Amino acid sequence: ELRLREEAESPFRKVRFLVYGALAAGAATSLAVSIARIAAGLAGINADLLNESLENSIVDSLGIIALYFFWKRDSEEQENRLKQAARGADYAKLMVRGSQELLLGEGDTKSSASSESTTVSRPLSSLRRGRGKEKRVVIAAAGKDTIRKLLEEMAEMSLNASLNKNDLVIVPVTLPQCTAPLGIEKRIINKVSSCIALPAGGDWVSVMNDESETAKNQGIDVLSEGFCIILKENGIVGQRAKGIKLERMVDAAMERKTIGIDVANI
Repeated sequence: ELRLREEAESPFRKVRFLVYGALAAGAATSLAVSIARIAAGLAGINADLLNESLENSIVDSLGIIALYFFWKRDSEEQENRLKQAARGADYAKLMVRGSQELLLGEGDTKSSASSESTTVSRPLSSLRRGRGKEKRVVIAAAGKDTIRKLLEEMAEMSLNASLNKNDLVIVPVTLPQCTAPLGIEKRIINKVSSCIALPAGGDWVSVMNDESETAKNQGIDVLSEGFCIILKENGIVGQRAKGIKLERMVDAAMERKTIGIDVANI
């Protein structure tokens, strides 16, 4: 399924691979003929073709090297896309819990209107484009103290309206447990409930441990500095950033909107 999705996003890659193969086969055949002529010329047979054969062999060799370079670049891009899609599939299965207003689409709201609970659990895939509730998900991961400070700042700065206006959902994850933040005052949670969803199921530990290791290898102190992972509306990881700077994200998104640049794919 992931490969089919990747092929749909890059429909001409197979054609390019066929072209690379055909051109490489032709160049290899020509090179073999040139080498045979060079050997014959060195042996005194058809010596007048020696210089031409040398030139042809150089051109063919350079052509094969260039084709290998293009093939390798295309193959690496394909592999990266497959990895992105696989990681996106891992994120899609993760469950979050938040307010009905935040997580439910119009169809879901109708079917859940009779529920007494004000919160619901949904997979992150439900926030993808075309699922009724399009959102960009910002997974903010850090130590408990950093996450607490983040939520307090969100409550004090009243970022709810700006985050909602830019279709951003914040998912705070406490490291190293890879869980929802515990022990946060209810008043703070209530103030930011319209723009945050909490981890509520799925393999958060495995996914976030992998991301934490990647961040550590890049020199990030994951507990004190933290890091952000931004999922685009199509579910693919769009950005990984050091630190958790929500106000800067909002300002950047609003600036892009002001000048007419798409914000769904950042």
